[in-house]
Amino acid sequence: MKLIVEFGPMIFLYPLIMKGGLYEQEELDRIVKFLTTSIVDLQYFPDRVEVDGMPIMLPGGLNRPHASKMPIHLPAAWIRLIDNLEKWGANIPRKTDWAKIFKRSIDDVSFSCGLSYVDPQHPRVGFGFHDPEAITGFELMSSLVLHFGLKRAVRLFKGHIDESEINKWTLLSEGIFNNLYRLYDKEQGAFFCRLQRLPSNKCLG
Repeated sequence: MKLIVEFGPMIFLYPLIMKGGLYEQEELDRIVKFLTTSIVDLQYFPDRVEVDGMPIMLPGGLNRPHASKMPIHLPAAWIRLIDNLEKWGANIPRKTDWAKIFKRSIDDVSFSCGLSYVDPQHPRVGFGFHDPEAITGFELMSSLVLHFGLKRAVRLFKGHIDESEINKWTLLSEGIFNNLYRLYDKEQGAFFCRLQRLPSNKCLG
């Protein structure tokens, strides 16, 4: 059996999605307290947190990260975890600070034409398991995850942050929904994973 020594927002969540009652509320509260202490005072969301509480800011190895900035989808991934933990009965401490780190992190994500976008001159890691690949252009999966993350943040943090931020997140979420057509190819009947200036447009998976 492999011992999990790092706490990522997606991998930890999957078993709980299947069986939400896996942990008692007391355990969930300890998990949220641990994450709150490790995360909310950072500038941006970390890629993951080690079991001793040390945040790892970038994807990849400690000495050889895959990127110089957080993955695009990461703000939404952490908020999905916090939102679900609250639904399962955990008490979320320092909600205002969670709202503030979400704001700082989402402000670091670029949008163009309503979708998450990476400047071709500055490639960046996109959605989750694409970690080893720096991408550019419009990106489908990050846009989808951010759409739902922004909606969660609006519901979760209303009353914990300035209303102008709530309105901004609402508009960003709606913008993603209204511009997904830009990544749809009618001839192929399928979505592009991304539109970019690089030769490959293939999804990993």
